[in-house]
Amino acid sequence: MHYFDYVLSNPKASLQYLIAANDEGETLSSDARRALFQSYVEVITLETSYKCNRKCDYCPVKASTRITEQSLMSEEIFEKIISELREIRYEKRITLNLYNEPLLEEGLEERIRSLKVGLPFSHVSLSSNGDRLTRLRLKSLRDAGLDQICITFHPLPGEILTESMLKKRFSKLAGKLSLPPTPEPDFTKKGAKEAMVSYSLPGVDVIVQWQNWNIIGTTRGGFLSDHREMRYERNAPCAKPFREFTIYYDGSVQPCCEIFRDNKISGLEIGNIAEESIYDLYSSSRLSLFRRSVFSHGPKTGVCKTCSAPDYSDRSDNELRKSLLSSV
Repeated sequence: MHYFDYVLSNPKASLQYLIAANDEGETLSSDARRALFQSYVEVITLETSYKCNRKCDYCPVKASTRITEQSLMSEEIFEKIISELREIRYEKRITLNLYNEPLLEEGLEERIRSLKVGLPFSHVSLSSNGDRLTRLRLKSLRDAGLDQICITFHPLPGEILTESMLKKRFSKLAGKLSLPPTPEPDFTKKGAKEAMVSYSLPGVDVIVQWQNWNIIGTTRGGFLSDHREMRYERNAPCAKPFREFTIYYDGSVQPCCEIFRDNKISGLEIGNIAEESIYDLYSSSRLSLFRRSVFSHGPKTGVCKTCSAPDYSDRSDNELRKSLLSSV
């Protein structure tokens, strides 16, 4: 079942708080707000550090202070997040990356350990470029409680990764991490836009992938003005602000992970964890109005105007979507 099919199959009384045109969600009781979050959020994106060590052509980090500066999420905000999620016994996915390289954080293992102690049934994962990953670091991450790591290959600025180059990189990384023998990655699927190999190791799953972000990447909320997709005009709905909850390094909450933020660009901030609870932010009129704007098929505006993040909704349900919007 596609996520929006799940949303539409839920009682209207619950959905109305996600797409209200007023402050209806803010009048809910604390228990009702927690229940709303628990029912609809499937992924929490939690960026505990700021810096990245790469300048990819298809990423706004290339012109950001994230290349030279490091900043860590405060322990107060981090512990507040765990404490609040413990209230609903959060059991779904937490991914520890946004526009950072998480392995640049020396205390990352302690963060993971704290998450698994406080939220033992959650699934903790992260994505990395793999530059700082060694066999010993992988073991350290596993021992801390990391459930999955996804290592993504990125070309240098201006570099085009050929199939032969990519096969060498897959092989080199497997040797570096002492990964077991596996079939060569298949580059023939999906128009040679991506390739992936998965390893189920004791205690941790390792995914090694290459995705041609020059082709399938997005404009990151319109912040990549030179991106090829700036010609794209979005008409599809989007499930991200319903199913994802996105927290940046400074505790700021954005509607989705596609919206870039650094210490000079504020993105489209909904609020901050330091000042409001996770559940108050998720049910706020600010986020509800944003979800409302991407709920149905039709031209999008603002940060969503040129966003090509995929959505697999069937256009045949658009009349239902419109009727739901008009009723709340």
